Amino acid sequence: MDFSTPIYFVGDPHGLTNQVACEIVARAPLPKAVVFLGDFDLEASFHTEVEPLTKAGVEVWWICGNHDTDHQLYYVRLFDNNRLIAFNLHGRVAEIAGVRVAGLGGVFKARVWMPERDTHRKEVLRWQTRSAWLGANRASTRWCDGLPLHLRDAIWPEDYDLLGRERADVLVCHEAPTSHKHGFAAIDVLAETIGASLVVHGHHHVDYEAKIADGKIRVMGVGLAGVRALDGATLRRSVESILGRVGGP
Repeated sequence: MDFSTPIYFVGDPHGLTNQVACEIVARAPLPKAVVFLGDFDLEASFHTEVEPLTKAGVEVWWICGNHDTDHQLYYVRLFDNNRLIAFNLHGRVAEIAGVRVAGLGGVFKARVWMPERDTHRKEVLRWQTRSAWLGANRASTRWCDGLPLHLRDAIWPEDYDLLGRERADVLVCHEAPTSHKHGFAAIDVLAETIGASLVVHGHHHVDYEAKIADGKIRVMGVGLAGVRALDGATLRRSVESILGRVGGP
């Protein structure tokens, strides 16, 4: 894989999506594509927030984070009022600027599936599929005749397993692998299974680089509203890094 390919990754924007988009456009040269790592806190529809990028001819891809279900409006602006819904990377592999990128949005939740972190926390698996949950729960517990909002940002085993049958160069996820102290071995395993040589994640608001799988897979964490390139270059320092609040992985 050519790490010099001009793809940028944006860490959890938390209300700064449009500002980050404008800053990327103002900086030359433009990337071929930008991948957002979730947790948008959208004040308008996603396609409106990133319009500076799309108008400039930059492809915009994304996954959701855990805070994208904090409010119904956040969810609607991302999933129901989004002309870029076809660019949702979750549970699929897409060729982006010649690079095969796999996406896994959301987070592990004990109400669905919580993989083992260490010897003190064993794996909890309650539901394999969304259809199984819907079949076992009353309509009164649903939202808009589907899953309740608080389960729509969960990582479901059915998505994880489906993605594990694919091949990709890069795994983009909201959760972290074991390179971060709050990461999951399940992310390591998925990256190895699909043949990824790089994992890029958000969620923990930390800019860092590390390696997993005995040094075979590079990991890049992208901090709060930070922007990093495929080769690891920092294009925009994360907000918490600027404020001096970032610790290590």
